[in-house]
Amino acid sequence: MQRNLLMLVLIAFTLTPAALAEIELSIPDRSTYSLGDAIPVTATVAGDAAFNGFLNLAVVCGSDRLPFFLSQLSLEQGKEKPLQAGVKLSAPLEGTCKIKAELQSFDIRGQNFATIEEVESSPFSIDADATITVTLKKNRYGPGETIDVTGRVTKATGEPVDGAEIKLNVLDDDLNATVADGSFSFAVRLPDDVSSGKHKLFFYLEDAYGNEGDATTEFEVESIPTSIAIELNKNSYEPGEIARVRPFLLDHARHVMDAPVQLKITGPQGKAITRESIPSGSDYLFKFESSAPAGAYIITVSYEGLSQEVKVDLPTVGHLEAVLDGGAIIIRNTGNAQHDEQVQLIIANEEEEKVITEKVSLSPLEAAAVSLEGKVDAGIYNVTLLFADAETPVAAQAYIDPQQKPSDLAAVTGASISSGAAGGSSGTVAVAFLIVVILGALGYYNRKRIARAAPVVKERLFGLSSGSRQMGDSHESRAKGSARHGQQETAPEITQEMIDDLLEKKS
Repeated sequence: MQRNLLMLVLIAFTLTPAALAEIELSIPDRSTYSLGDAIPVTATVAGDAAFNGFLNLAVVCGSDRLPFFLSQLSLEQGKEKPLQAGVKLSAPLEGTCKIKAELQSFDIRGQNFATIEEVESSPFSIDADATITVTLKKNRYGPGETIDVTGRVTKATGEPVDGAEIKLNVLDDDLNATVADGSFSFAVRLPDDVSSGKHKLFFYLEDAYGNEGDATTEFEVESIPTSIAIELNKNSYEPGEIARVRPFLLDHARHVMDAPVQLKITGPQGKAITRESIPSGSDYLFKFESSAPAGAYIITVSYEGLSQEVKVDLPTVGHLEAVLDGGAIIIRNTGNAQHDEQVQLIIANEEEEKVITEKVSLSPLEAAAVSLEGKVDAGIYNVTLLFADAETPVAAQAYIDPQQKPSDLAAVTGASISSGAAGGSSGTVAVAFLIVVILGALGYYNRKRIARAAPVVKERLFGLSSGSRQMGDSHESRAKGSARHGQQETAPEITQEMIDDLLEKKS
C-alpha cells in the first residue's frame, strides 16, 4: 500500500515542470501612453537549471490582449539571457494595462506544453484622447469676410499629432486639413447672405492609430441693416377705416432686426400728418378720419440711410346727414369732399303740399340749417328730402313747429343756406335723415296755434346710400288725439305711389 502511494507521487512530480528559470521585466518609468506610442521591453531570463522553451510577451488591458513577442529560448544551467523587444500600441487597447511575460516549456515526456513562470510589469495607462485647441483672430465677422482659423492637436501624453487629417464643419460645409507637427489652419469665407447671429465651428480628428478628439468654438456674424419692408392689413382704405402699418427693418439675410424705425405719414397736401418712432416688426394703427381729404397718402419708413415708402389712395366719399330739429333741418357734411347741392324739401299733409328748394354748400365737417319759419304752419306732415345725387328720396312723418328753435344750433358751422338754383355736385352722396319725434299725444290744434305742446327728442330714423333703389325704412311720429274742426286727423302714411310721384316731379 505504501509502495503504491510513493509511485503516484513520483509520477505527479515527473509530469509537473519545475520552476527552472526566473523572469525580470524592465519598461520605461512612464504612467501614460497614447495609441501609436512604442514601449521598449527588456526581459531577462535566469535559470537554475538548463532550460529549453519559449518566452512569450503581451500587452494586457482587461480582457484585451495584444501578443507582440514570441521567441524560442535555450538556457544553460546558472546562466541568464536578456531579450530586447518593443511594442507599438494600437486600438482597441485602452485603460489600465500591463506587460505580461510567460516562460513556456514541454514536460519531461515532451507531451504537454505548460507555463512554468510568468511575471507582470507595473501598470500604466493607455489614453486614446486627442486634444484640439482652436484660435480665431476675432469673434465677430461681417457677411463675406474670411475667418482665419489656426489650431494645435496633441495626444494625451502632450506630444503633437503629425500627419493626421482634421475635419471642419461650418455652416453645413465640410473642410479638411492636414496636421503637421501638431499644427493646422483653415481659411473660411462667409457667404454674403450668411445668417446673422452666433454660429459654430465643429472639429474632428482621428489618426491612423485610433487617437481621436473633437472641439467646438463659436463666432458671431454681425447684422447689417440692408432694406426695409412695409406690410399693410389692406390694399385700399375708405374714410373712417383704420390702417395697420407694420414696418420691418431687414438685415443682409432678410432677417427682421430688433431696432426702432422712423415712420411718417404724409397727406395729399404734402404735409406730414404723423411722425413716430416704433420698433421694427410692431404694429402702428392709423385712422383715416371720415373727413380725411381724398388723394394719395405716402407712408414712409426710414432707418439711418435706408428708406422705403408705400402709397395709399383714399377715394372721394360723399355723405350728408340731415336732422329735422324743431323748425329747421340741419344738414351736415360727414364725408370727405366739398358738397354744393340743390336740396328739395317736400312738406305735405292732406290739405297742402309745399316744395322748398335750397342750395347747400358745405365743406367736410360743416353743417348748415334750412329754416322752415314762414314756410309752413305747425302740424303733422309727411317730410321728403331730395338731394341732387341721391336717386331715392328720404322720407319720414313728423310734427313740425316752425317757431321752435333747433336744439342743435351749436353744431351749425357752415354758411347760411339761401334759396336759389341748383348748384354743382361733388359726386354721388349717401344721405342720412334724422327727425324730431313727438313722444306724447298732441292736443287739439289749428293751422297757426298748438293747443298743447309735447316734449320732443331727436331720434335717428334711417340712413340711405345713393344709388339704392329700395327706399329706407320710415319711422313715424304720430299725433294721437289731435283735432281740427272737432274731428280727429292723422297725417297720411307715406306710400310708394307718393314716392314715385315725387320722383317724377324731381325729374
